[in-house]
Amino acid sequence: MSTKLPFLAVTSLIVLLGSACADGASDDLPPFEQASPTTTTTTSTSSPSTTAAPETIDDFLDGYIGALNTGNPVFLIQRIHPQLRDYYGRETCRATYNEIVADDTAKVSIRSVSGPDTWTDVFDGTEFTFSDVYTVDTEFIDFGWPRRQDLQLALIDDRFYFFEDCGDPAQQTPTPIPVEQLDPDGDGFYYVHQGPGDSEDFQVPTMFRITYTGSASACGFQLLDAATGEEVRYVAGLDGGGIKRIVLSEPLSTVYISDVLGCQGGVLQVGPNP
Repeated sequence: MSTKLPFLAVTSLIVLLGSACADGASDDLPPFEQASPTTTTTTSTSSPSTTAAPETIDDFLDGYIGALNTGNPVFLIQRIHPQLRDYYGRETCRATYNEIVADDTAKVSIRSVSGPDTWTDVFDGTEFTFSDVYTVDTEFIDFGWPRRQDLQLALIDDRFYFFEDCGDPAQQTPTPIPVEQLDPDGDGFYYVHQGPGDSEDFQVPTMFRITYTGSASACGFQLLDAATGEEVRYVAGLDGGGIKRIVLSEPLSTVYISDVLGCQGGVLQVGPNP
């Protein structure tokens, strides 16, 4: 930051000094901060600023670990990223910590920090992109067990927020569609897919789930738009069998399963989200 006085201020100072010398008062110049002999000087009694200092990552972690140590979830609830609090609903996120247990062994140490940068992740089938996110490489201990963990923290208005999956999204509700349209064969599923090839086209509502019933160590595939062939969602994380909840932006979509990776020894069942 430059420390030079503005040109106007320097010019005014020269004029003031020149005027004083012309009046023969050069030996009795008042201090510069006094505009004239008649100016009344008052003593300022400024009070300390009440503006909170920007939070550091260390400050955030102190609050985070303090909440775990005491079993008081208020800090944790307040610091869930606002987009996710709105997505899941405040009451749902609050209920996430109803059964929190105090852990006096909880502690964290920072190995490194990178960012800020944009960060993208999928929460219950919906992809989010967050800005000003720092990735903190930490050594974390909870209930006596050490682990290394990357913690993403977003900076919003000089405060840090973390990312929490609170459960079921609040604003997403299944679109009422005739069951016959989604499950024409009446087997309770929208579609059941077997084998590595592309599936037939089938229809899905806004929210549904896909279950992999096998035990292969890898299972992932694309959901593609039947009309355009564009990817609607890449589904992963079903390794060894599991369930994935999917939330789409359109109330009704015709899709097909393609580019199946792994998933042997079982089937992919697409059906209602309970």
